[in-house]
Amino acid sequence: MDQNFQERLCRISSEHQRQQGLKPARPGRLARTVENSGYPIRLLLAVASGLLSVLLARYIRFHLVGVPEGQALFGLGTDLVLALASCWAVTQFFKFDAAEFKAAQAIGVTVMAFCMHNLAHWVPVPMETLFSKDWVVQQQKLAPPNSLYVFGFTFQIGEPEPSAAAKPPVVYRN
Repeated sequence: MDQNFQERLCRISSEHQRQQGLKPARPGRLARTVENSGYPIRLLLAVASGLLSVLLARYIRFHLVGVPEGQALFGLGTDLVLALASCWAVTQFFKFDAAEFKAAQAIGVTVMAFCMHNLAHWVPVPMETLFSKDWVVQQQKLAPPNSLYVFGFTFQIGEPEPSAAAKPPVVYRN
C-alpha cells in the first residue's frame, strides 16, 4: 500500500511540475472587452435601480393611500424612505457594495424623486394606466414640464414648452 501511495504522489508531482512550465493563456480581445464592460453596465444598473425604486415606492404608496391632497412634503419623504429601503435590498441582492454603486443609486433616487412629475407630461397614457387619471392631472398641476420639483420649489430645465395659447391656429385650405 505504501508503494501505491508513493506512485500516486510522484504522478501528482510530475503533473504539477508540467503545469508550472505552461504559460497561462491570455484571454482574447472580445473576452477582455466583455469582462471590462461589466463595470459600466453595473453602474448603469445601479442608477436604474434607484430610478425604479422611486417609481415602485410611489406606485405602492398611491395604491395604498390614493391621491394625496396637500401632503407633498410628507409624500416625498415617504417615497424617499421606501426607495432607499428598496435600494438597500437591491444592493444586498446584486452586491453593489462599492461606494460608487451606492452613489449611483442615490443619484437615481434623487433624479426620479424630483423629476417624476415630468413623466405625467411626457407619457400621460402609460402613467394613467400605472396610476390613475387623477394622479396624472395632479402631477401636471404640480409643476410644468421639463422642470425639477424640489420640496415645493420649481426649477425650469432648458426651454419651457410653448403654451397652447401661443401657438398660431392651423388653417386648412382646400
